[in-house]
Amino acid sequence: MPNPNYSGSQVFVAGVYAPGTVWHGQTTVGETAVVLASSATLTQGVTIKSKASNTGKIYVGNSDSVTSSTGHILSPGDSVFVACNDLALLYLISDTASQSVTYIGG
Repeated sequence: MPNPNYSGSQVFVAGVYAPGTVWHGQTTVGETAVVLASSATLTQGVTIKSKASNTGKIYVGNSDSVTSSTGHILSPGDSVFVACNDLALLYLISDTASQSVTYIGG
């Protein structure tokens, strides 16, 4: 029900669905594109975080042709949430060898 005391835009949520399984892990990323993780079904998506100890940038994309020109940039310590239904749909590449990301999703 709308709030008569609120004059801004409102969003009504029809439901929130908890994932049945939560997937998490770490992936090493280098100067050749790698898949985030083996295929795992997601109902909401995944958060990917570049480790703060990284010295290079990570680039996130939807194919193994992701590059530093086409991917979403993650600097060390940055994170991004991606709404997708499978971990294996996401690819990573770095401008520096031996970088790491962590991920958690469901």
